Amino acid sequence: GGYNWQYIFFKYVSPANQVSLPSFNDVHFVTPSVAYAVGNSGVMIKGTKGGTNWTQITTPLTALSKNINGLHFLNKDTGYIAGASINTTNTTNINDAPKIYVTRNGGTTWDSLVTPFVRQETNASLNWNNNKEIFRLHFVNDSVGYASGNAGSGSSSLLWKIEKNVITDYSLHRSKFGLASGSYQPATSVYKGLVGITDSMVLISSLNNGFIVRIRTGKNDSTASAVPAIYGAFVRGTYQMVAISNTNPTSPPNLPFALSPMNHMKKAPDGKIFIVNAQTVAFSPDNGTTWTGSYPGVPYNWWGLLALDITENGRIIAGGDGGCLYDSLPGTSWRTQYKHIRPIYSIPNLAPGVQTHFTAIDWADYCNGIIV
Repeated sequence: GGYNWQYIFFKYVSPANQVSLPSFNDVHFVTPSVAYAVGNSGVMIKGTKGGTNWTQITTPLTALSKNINGLHFLNKDTGYIAGASINTTNTTNINDAPKIYVTRNGGTTWDSLVTPFVRQETNASLNWNNNKEIFRLHFVNDSVGYASGNAGSGSSSLLWKIEKNVITDYSLHRSKFGLASGSYQPATSVYKGLVGITDSMVLISSLNNGFIVRIRTGKNDSTASAVPAIYGAFVRGTYQMVAISNTNPTSPPNLPFALSPMNHMKKAPDGKIFIVNAQTVAFSPDNGTTWTGSYPGVPYNWWGLLALDITENGRIIAGGDGGCLYDSLPGTSWRTQYKHIRPIYSIPNLAPGVQTHFTAIDWADYCNGIIV
């Protein structure tokens, strides 16, 4: 339950045949026995025996040293990963867009889902998905999930819905917010925070611009397009800005957010949505319409909370810069384990003197958790 922690260091052999320490981006503790973690340069590892024994997994992105940013496993064998695209050119080649990969045997073999093609506004032959990168995956149930990311070389931040392994595009674009021309920052931001609320509603939060967007993806949800000549009179989904922190006053007023990373959102057992931002853990009881902040007591104002998870009994765990780590049961005060479980402060020979931090947490149950 967060009282006792064990350090496990993992080294791997890179495609350049060098022994390296990985930089992890996400982790999923699927069962009390089996866990997976993914990271930069195509790293993916599988943990057994409660996460005490780890082995490297080869994925389609491993040999290419492409970042794997997000993962979600439905059970110990079936799971999804996503990250950078294979190519970085700007053509109609399918490999110029990121892919979602699926395994059904614990990472032994992989298939990829078909990436949707959506034309750019100014060129019918170019894909909105070119040069994009997926940063987060989250499944609501065994059939429905979502993927979020950046805008790549286009003007539309990636948002996909996955239904029975078929991807539908819901990427943000200014035309879905009533703008026929010009720039619109919420449509070109990087979205790392992602939580599927239901199979027809999702919240995404931006990396550094203070945006939270609520998208409805039901069969009858549609939005009038501001450029009907290109995209038709209506497009899929409804798009609502529920939080904008880079205005004065904020919208809605008195938001508890700073212009700092909103890297993770999670849904609690009671239905509340939680998010980490700067030194704040905030929650929303109404699917993102209103937010209330809580402040665990991060020791320095230049540190921030970057990782978040909620156990099945409602315990909230948040970690971040310098290895700060806090947890709290609903209605109780925050507890810190910072002095006892902070990570090594630097990596000799690789990044000496560089501050390390926690980027992701996941709990298999109320007792067993992994933080990277």
